Amino acid sequence: MLKRFVKFVKNYILSNKYFLKLYWTYFHVDNLNTFVFQNDKLKIAYEVILFNNFILENYNITDYGCANGALLFKLNSRFLNFNLKLTGIDYNIRALENAIANSKKHEINNIKFYKQCNNFECDLILSIATIIYLDYATLKKFNNAKNIFIITPYSRTNTYVLNKNIFRSKADIISLFEGYRLTEFPVSTNWDNDLNLTFVGIFKKIILTPLIITNY
Repeated sequence: MLKRFVKFVKNYILSNKYFLKLYWTYFHVDNLNTFVFQNDKLKIAYEVILFNNFILENYNITDYGCANGALLFKLNSRFLNFNLKLTGIDYNIRALENAIANSKKHEINNIKFYKQCNNFECDLILSIATIIYLDYATLKKFNNAKNIFIITPYSRTNTYVLNKNIFRSKADIISLFEGYRLTEFPVSTNWDNDLNLTFVGIFKKIILTPLIITNY
């Protein structure tokens, strides 16, 4: 009975726009004091990025919902000579404090952390298990990026998303990003070992080349 009540309260909090923002500002599910991957989604993201050569030299990358920046620090270490410009966005105050402190401790100057994102025009946006918590207006701004890497659940059985727009299918996710070509990466595990499925995909912006007509 108590477990059902706790679940009800959690779902109510995470389905309310005000309480959700408050929750992510002061609380977090991960251990923010350590900079190792806290869940299998971050491990999947890192492996897929490396295996498929998503990152090129001089890339400008934004991680939306970066927590303490563990993924960005790992990528920066792996691509140390690529001259990357990395940005982490997260609501959580403690996550940002830990991320900034870690940057200063190791004298890392090419990673910046902010609570809000004002510029979505980058080479690559990373969203690992975060788009279910973002409102539609924010998600549409992702379309300013050249590439978007998404890991998210769909066909959810519960409703703790900010705008209550639950992704019931892959089509719901794909419809958010117009003018992109999708490459999907299959995964063998469900989301959190329940009935929800896991979507992993990279959206690459389709660049149209102007047609040049030559008169002979």
